[in-house]
Order: sequence, then C-alpha cells, then structure tokens
Amino acid sequence: MARTTEERLEWLETTLALQDRTIEQLNEALIAQQRTMDRLENGVQALADKLRAFDTPMEEGEAEEPLPPHYQMSGPK
Repeated sequence: MARTTEERLEWLETTLALQDRTIEQLNEALIAQQRTMDRLENGVQALADKLRAFDTPMEEGEAEEPLPPHYQMSGPK
C-alpha cells in the first residue's frame, strides 16, 4: 500500500524528532562520562604525587636508619 506524501512527511518528522532526542541523550551521557574521567584523572594524579613524595632520595647528610636486630645478618662467629 503506497503511502501518501503527508504520511511520508509525518514519518520523517517523527524519525527526526526521535533522532534529535537520542543525540541529546548521548551528548548528556558523554558529558557525564567526561566529568567522571576528569575526576578520576585528578585522583590518579594526586595519588601519583603522594607516591613520589615517598620516593624522594635522602639528603646527602642524612644517614640511613640501621636495620633492626632481627634483620641483621648474624654469621658464624
């Protein structure tokens, strides 16, 4: 059964409206994901900075702490 021009136009308008709605929903989802990624990247960077703070070399004048007695090698005497 052939559709009339008016039916075809109505179908096209409906399809376009649904596509516009879908594009808007996808855009909102993309924006939310980007915000989440930005927040996670900032968190990873903060953790990396904290880790680097623990990994700083000692100053030249500082001596290493001596090993606890249970870590010291006791060889045969």
